[in-house]
Amino acid sequence: MTHMRFDDKSTRNARRERDVFAPFRDVWDKFQKSLKSHYIPGPLLTVDEQLVPFRGRCSFLQYLPSKPDRYGMKVFWIADAEQNFPLYGVPYLGRPAGQERQVNLGRNIAVELATPFFKSGRNVTCDNFFTDLTLSETLLKNGMTLVGTVRANKRFLPDSLKTKKHLALNDSEFSFTADATVVRYQSNKKKASFC
Repeated sequence: MTHMRFDDKSTRNARRERDVFAPFRDVWDKFQKSLKSHYIPGPLLTVDEQLVPFRGRCSFLQYLPSKPDRYGMKVFWIADAEQNFPLYGVPYLGRPAGQERQVNLGRNIAVELATPFFKSGRNVTCDNFFTDLTLSETLLKNGMTLVGTVRANKRFLPDSLKTKKHLALNDSEFSFTADATVVRYQSNKKKASFC
């Protein structure tokens, strides 16, 4: 297995100039096509990241100290929330050389993953890396809904919810617009959660 090749070595360098994932791209694309053709997802989808353990040479290798396997390739997935079946994945290939740091990376990834399911009436659940008011608006415009946790420093949170006043344990505060609801929930004594 250590010497398996999935692509044509003679054209790899030319392809790698355009795509750093070139040595594995053909296999990955066939895998993605297979996922779509063999499963019909339910109404609940989830977006998250996975660190695929890997210690080889790779320009987009990630180090995430909070994960059990700290080194590997990061893949963003959208999956059926009830059956845990992956539906579509995007490998994180790092920032291209010379490019500015991307703003709203999590939101952009979530939109890319959800695009095949636009106009389906499905719900997407994600964590605070992806959740953003503009993501919620984009999904709603395209016939989907969003549930997600929100980081307390997000600009779109109303000031009334950001205040330091303490709620009683298990109490909630709500803030509404025509198309969105934000909830502040006091899950423990020290810190409130936002959804």
